[in-house]
Amino acid sequence: MLISGHQMQGNKDDQGQVEKNYHTSVPALCSAQCVSCPKQFYAIYLDTIVFIRRYVLSVAETTYRISNPMFRVLYAFHEHEGKVVSRKSLLAYGWGITNKVNNNVTIAISELRSLLKNITDLEIITIHGKGYQMVNKKKGFFE
Repeated sequence: MLISGHQMQGNKDDQGQVEKNYHTSVPALCSAQCVSCPKQFYAIYLDTIVFIRRYVLSVAETTYRISNPMFRVLYAFHEHEGKVVSRKSLLAYGWGITNKVNNNVTIAISELRSLLKNITDLEIITIHGKGYQMVNKKKGFFE
């Protein structure tokens, strides 16, 4: 079970009771394609003027309607801040593990780039042969 980037494990103590231990791990992206994902109901800030929530990308007080897969792509960048996220991971996370249409990722990245361009310091860059990375132009590149 993932709880905000922490994995919960249960171990039994001497009396047979389950102890709950939380340890930080690299969170695996959720593979469930929930229409009402609990992550969609509160604002997730990507930058000081950029946040996402269910079907909405808000940039500098302007809101844009986005699809559930685009929300999930942005959430993947949020979960793996500063890291390169592979095209395969984005495809599985955004559209489901059975979807094999690579063009979905290309189109979503292109649309997200156009929404973020010239308004924010966030940029989605292509790391050839590895995937994509969201960077803050003022902070610099992470990898």
